[in-house]
Amino acid sequence: ITNARQIQNSNNGFILKNRLKFNNYLLMKYYLRVIHFKKVFVCSDVDYEFLTKKFNFNNCTIVPNAITVDDYASFSNSCCSNFKNILICGNLSYQPNEDSVLWYVNKIFPIIQKSVNVKLVIAGANPKNTIYELIKFNSQIEVHANVPDMKVYLNKSSLVAVPLRIGSGTRIKILAAMASHRPVVSTTIGAEGLGVIHQ
Repeated sequence: ITNARQIQNSNNGFILKNRLKFNNYLLMKYYLRVIHFKKVFVCSDVDYEFLTKKFNFNNCTIVPNAITVDDYASFSNSCCSNFKNILICGNLSYQPNEDSVLWYVNKIFPIIQKSVNVKLVIAGANPKNTIYELIKFNSQIEVHANVPDMKVYLNKSSLVAVPLRIGSGTRIKILAAMASHRPVVSTTIGAEGLGVIHQ
């Protein structure tokens, strides 16, 4: 759900802000159609409250996203100390993910590098050229496209970053990181809908 808060928080310039406003307009038209369905399923309480409060739509049920925790049974906390890798993963052709990577690399990662010798590993489907360009300017950044199994990269990471500034729903990659015993550092929007708290 692209809402006014996300538009205000975006500082990527005039084009992005107007794209978000247009997307928001289209989304509002879509929701006006959705409320005519007999039943709608959403994956977070945030989306549930949006539909029920903004549109007074009462036939909505939350079905949380889930993973099979046993798939990550071989992971342990001890693996984290063997690597100094920060992992950002996801569908890298998805505009909110692209925005999050570029923002993190330009604003956050340089600050981290001043105090810690760490590598940033970006892994996921269909990276755009803007993401490939990053490796030209920083030797501590790796980009891995269309990886067959993200668990390989989770296993070699000491931390998973989810710097999303735009989006809705819930992030399955956070659930996978937690099941892998990997600490997660996320924006509020990135962790939205999962019921986690700041530590």
